[in-house]
Amino acid sequence: PLFTKSQLLVCFRNSCASMEELLVSAVGIENQLLTHLVGFRSADVSGCSDDLQEEQEDQQLNAEVEHVLVLVKNRRHQGESAIFSGWVNCDAKKVQLTNGFPILESTAVKPSYTTASSTSSSISESVVKVSGIVINGEMVVFEENSFNTNATKVDCEDAKDESEVVMRSTSREGSLSLKRFTKCFSLRSVVGELDVSVVEDFITQVSIAIQTAGRHGFRQGNISHMWVDGLLWKMLSADDRKRCLFKGARTSFTDSTAQWHGDWNKNSGWKDDYVKIELARQEKKYTDYEPLHVLIGTFNVNGRSPVLNEEGDVVDLSSWLLEGITNEPDIYAIGFQEADLSKEAFLFGESKREDEWAVIIANTLGENYKELHRKRLVGMYLIVFVKESIHPFVTELKYDVQGTGLMNVMGNKGGVALRLKVKDSYICFVTTHLAARDENVARRNQDYEELCRRLQFDKGSDEESGIFDADFLFWFGDLNYRIEGEDSAVKAASNSGNIQYLLQRDQLNEQRQHGRVFSGFVEPAIDFKPTYKYDIGTDRFDTSEKKRTPAYCDRILFRTKGNANDKVAIREYTAAPSIRMSDHKPVRGQFTLQVSVVDVKRQQETINSILRELDTIENDALPDVELSSQSFLFADVRFDRLQKQTLWLKNVGKVKAQYSFIPKHNGEEVHPSWLHISKRGGVIAPGDKVAIELTMHVKADTAALLNCEQIELDDVLILHLENGNDFFVTVNGNFLSTFLCRPLDDLCYLNVPAREVKRIEHRGDPNHIPKELWLLVDFLLRQGLKKANLFKSSSKTNEMWIVVESLDEGLDIPPVASTGAVMRVLRLFLNSLPESVIPQRLYSRCVDNARNKLLCTKVIEELPTCNHLVFNYLIRFLKEIIRYQSSNGSDLDTLLRLFGPTLLRSDRRVSVTQEQIRNEIEFFKHFFDETET
Repeated sequence: PLFTKSQLLVCFRNSCASMEELLVSAVGIENQLLTHLVGFRSADVSGCSDDLQEEQEDQQLNAEVEHVLVLVKNRRHQGESAIFSGWVNCDAKKVQLTNGFPILESTAVKPSYTTASSTSSSISESVVKVSGIVINGEMVVFEENSFNTNATKVDCEDAKDESEVVMRSTSREGSLSLKRFTKCFSLRSVVGELDVSVVEDFITQVSIAIQTAGRHGFRQGNISHMWVDGLLWKMLSADDRKRCLFKGARTSFTDSTAQWHGDWNKNSGWKDDYVKIELARQEKKYTDYEPLHVLIGTFNVNGRSPVLNEEGDVVDLSSWLLEGITNEPDIYAIGFQEADLSKEAFLFGESKREDEWAVIIANTLGENYKELHRKRLVGMYLIVFVKESIHPFVTELKYDVQGTGLMNVMGNKGGVALRLKVKDSYICFVTTHLAARDENVARRNQDYEELCRRLQFDKGSDEESGIFDADFLFWFGDLNYRIEGEDSAVKAASNSGNIQYLLQRDQLNEQRQHGRVFSGFVEPAIDFKPTYKYDIGTDRFDTSEKKRTPAYCDRILFRTKGNANDKVAIREYTAAPSIRMSDHKPVRGQFTLQVSVVDVKRQQETINSILRELDTIENDALPDVELSSQSFLFADVRFDRLQKQTLWLKNVGKVKAQYSFIPKHNGEEVHPSWLHISKRGGVIAPGDKVAIELTMHVKADTAALLNCEQIELDDVLILHLENGNDFFVTVNGNFLSTFLCRPLDDLCYLNVPAREVKRIEHRGDPNHIPKELWLLVDFLLRQGLKKANLFKSSSKTNEMWIVVESLDEGLDIPPVASTGAVMRVLRLFLNSLPESVIPQRLYSRCVDNARNKLLCTKVIEELPTCNHLVFNYLIRFLKEIIRYQSSNGSDLDTLLRLFGPTLLRSDRRVSVTQEQIRNEIEFFKHFFDETET
């Protein structure tokens, strides 16, 4: 139906004695529409004059409402409206409505009246009926079966019952017939509830009317058939409704202009892209700028509390946050690293340190500042304070956290992001703690790329966006990039103030020069000593046995949208060496931003100008584009690995071309889940071309179906050109079968390489465990048990896929493979299983009985044979790792944190509580009893 998920509100209101007004408001969740049933009184009137009509209406205010004319006003399309005709029986509380068709406000439209008699006791013997309308002098009537027997009858193939009403043109040039249905709507009482079926019938009838009218061409040629286009409508006041009721059949509505600013995703249609681009280009026409002072701070506190002793003395942060401030900050954004190194913070996300630091910062800043928000990931901690005077202008707060630590998921390393809107500018703060050690430059670069990709706001919604979707982005924290060189030489340069020598050997500067990280970012000039590593309590660089080389680990960088760096003034970039509680020194940066302040009136004038330009384009010409190809074949598609191809659209016409990908059928998605289109719609200027990335990405659910040939990678995309042709683009892919994403019981019957088989037949005796699982575990037992930092060893992603490829081909794991890569494949294998080793249906029993060893053991005994054997095999494997924990650096809690969720999988649609996480760990601990063999 036209009004998807709509609600219909029908109200009666007594007015002028026996006069009753019927107001029907169809209010959609996504689209809002207002309709009025406008009454015409009983009168002895036979003419069509507007003046006569108005005069008679003024004289008959107390007459009974018997006939109605319904107009649906759509301001979006310059007055496009719909007309419906019918009558109201006020005594019986019934409405009979004959559906009509759309008209345009620009045409000369007048209601046509006839005098008719009725046998109904509730209707006077002589009444004025709305028999039709006149459009530009042409009479269009609503005819029941007896009307105009001399007119040429036009077949209605859709006619199905006697209640059909025909709407016919009586012009000499020919006749036009439209099928219409008459429906009687019963109301329980004047003030009672409306029958739900009446609502559904009304919506259905209106939908039929509009669809039928569209098929017969009752619309302006270059106006979309979408009647409601995502705008909000202001409801009329009671006085406006009364004037509408008594003075005629026209109602004016005003669209909400506020929706055009900063809320693009709620406005559907191809025009939004163009308006957004043009508004950005013409920003200076309607935007003023005001200064906003921001202080960014970062401090790795080495796990130390701000409370220095038992007497309650606290660290003095004034030299970091207050002293030497040139402009009093409007916003403080403070990032901490290693704020809490306790086991509780790492395993359960619990920490008291964030409250301690928040109180001390609040006391340092004073009463003029208010804490806006704080967010923590293990030891990383981002807290934002704003000045009281600026707080009312801060809106749209969003945040996200992502870990890049152990196995690329744990939160000992990673980032915390927070985005907010100040007046009309978006500011994003990202504090991170990247991989440590001098030699881990590549891993730090990888952490940066992962955070750029994974830090998202409003995930899974139409509003999803990333950290780069902001006018100003500040990235700060312990980035851990070091200084290359001999320890003695670097310390000598640091102590003598030879900053140039240090910066020439700085890893971050080198990586940025090669374009590997922080492309487009700006870092203020450094003129202070390295901030790491110091003997705690001193200003002396590390004198311990490790003799860590000094480094600029703690950094602040920023980036602006569109490289508008002139909107950022750097006031200061310095360290606070007098704070000696950690082996790092805190760093701060002061910036003045030019934030946008939109003048709504000037903006609306600009929007109106842009829309007028679009209307001219629509009416003047048709678009034409060329496609680089209409067929795309993705060869050798593998699970969870992206393949991309580019579809080029070139505008070869003389006007802007508006394009969009549309679904093949109503209710369907534009493309399947395994395919992503980078740009689903937009505008191309004449002579320009646009690149559309088609990305094929097969995830676990899809791979499970492809492995057993239940689906294929085959789809047809429909590229729709507004006011132009539709293009059909075929997309096909050749999926390579894999041992991943297959059920355990199938894998136990897999005796040939997974690459060579689709459906697995359960014939013969199964293996006790999948051979691929045995190969992975055997490799780790042989090469990983005594490897130091087994779970901290890093591996490149392509190395992991080499291991997967070998197993898919039925080959042994390459001897040169790293234990880190093999461990990642093992976890990937367990995570990709359609059903976890312990089926999800048993999850509640496991966590609810986690303290009872007997009940936990009973759950395992009830597992299917294959699952039971795999569970016992993996538990023995993990026990072996624990047996050599002195060599490999493992511990039971870390093992269970990494492998527990893969063996016992919760419902991923429901968030897991901290209590459930603890119970998961307690459940598995029963199977690591040292008394067992």
